[in-house]
Amino acid sequence: MVYCMRSPGEVIDLVNMIKYTGLKDFTMVEVGCFSGESTEVFLNNGAQYIYAVDMWQPLPRDYTNLKIEPHIAEPIFDACMKAYDGRVCKMKMSSEQAAESFKEVVDLVYIDACHIYHAVKRDIEIWISHIRPGGFITGHDFSGNHKGVMQAVTEKFTQAKIHLCGPNWVYPIC
Repeated sequence: MVYCMRSPGEVIDLVNMIKYTGLKDFTMVEVGCFSGESTEVFLNNGAQYIYAVDMWQPLPRDYTNLKIEPHIAEPIFDACMKAYDGRVCKMKMSSEQAAESFKEVVDLVYIDACHIYHAVKRDIEIWISHIRPGGFITGHDFSGNHKGVMQAVTEKFTQAKIHLCGPNWVYPIC
């Protein structure tokens, strides 16, 4: 895959985040998959199965600096995931709709959808109960450029237990 949303350094940070968790052959939910760049990184670094949640619809302009539009990102995602047949469940719906219908318990949830405070806070609240003890809730864009992400994460979790791998945040579920 040619990465258009993540720099090579961000890809390395994501791989390091996966290594930090110590998970091998894990099942996960990715909330906000877009063109599948991070999905592919997860699949190539230990994820055996991914529930890929995204609406692939236009996003608020004040939220992100997209390099490609969602209607273009979805076919890119679909094409890339063909190489991982049987390992990805595409869930084209809102995070809330997906969590409401979701019956599984997974090892890891990665949140990288809407970066507005209330959306990140809600994603954390609705997905945390789907993570097994010993698993991790994680996400992207814990940085000064995304104050909503930082605020939601630090309000919910003990800062001493939040681990950062570049812009990725990791919190263990006990």
